[in-house]
Amino acid sequence: MTSPHPSNANPPSTASSSPRSPEERSGDATRERILDAAENVFAKQGFHGTSLRDLAEAAGVTRSLIHHHFGSKEGLWIAVADRLFETYRAWQSSILREGAFGIEGFEESIRQFFLFLESSPNFVRLRAWTNAAQSAETPHRDLALLGVDRLRELQACGEIRSDIDPASALIGLFNLVEHWFQARTTLENRLGETLPGNHEFLEDLVRILIRGIRPCDGET
Repeated sequence: MTSPHPSNANPPSTASSSPRSPEERSGDATRERILDAAENVFAKQGFHGTSLRDLAEAAGVTRSLIHHHFGSKEGLWIAVADRLFETYRAWQSSILREGAFGIEGFEESIRQFFLFLESSPNFVRLRAWTNAAQSAETPHRDLALLGVDRLRELQACGEIRSDIDPASALIGLFNLVEHWFQARTTLENRLGETLPGNHEFLEDLVRILIRGIRPCDGET
C-alpha cells in the first residue's frame, strides 16, 4: 500500500483576506525566528534544561519578547511541538475522520506516524525529553482519543479482535514506533548488521500490528 508522505499534505490556507501591515509582518517574522531557535535548543537541552535566557540568546531577542509572543517558556515549548506536528495532525485527522475508515485506515495511520517521526528528528527528541521529565506535555490528546474511538468502531463491527483493549493497540503502535527512532543507536549496538533498515522495519511492523489485531481463527 503506497502512502503519501505527511510533508506532502496541503494544510488549509490561513492567509488573511486583508493585507498585513509591516508591523504585523515583522511580528510574524520575529515569532518564526523564536520558534526556529527554540526548536533546536529544546531538542538539544530539553524543557527543564533550557532557560528563557538560553532561548532569548539563541533567537537574538529579549526575554520580554518571548513572553509577548508565547506567554511563558511552556507556551513556547507547546508552540514548537505544535508547529512540528501541524501537517501530520491535519493528514492523520483526515484519515481518522473518513466515513469508510477500516482496517486499511489503521494501516495507513501506522505508516503516516512512522513517516512523520522519520522526517521530524527534533519532534522525536522533544518527545523523549517529555517522556523523561513526565511534564511539559504537548496537547495532542484529541488525535489519540479519536484513534481509540475508530478502533472501537472496528471492534464493534468485527474487523479487529474482541479480546484486546483498543487503547492497548494504539499504545503498542506509539511505543514501537517511538522506541525505534529514540533508541536507534542502542539497537544498532545490540544487533549490529542484523538491524533492519527503516523501510524493512516499517513493513514488518505493519504486518505484526495488523495481524495482531485481526480476529483470531474461529472468533465471531
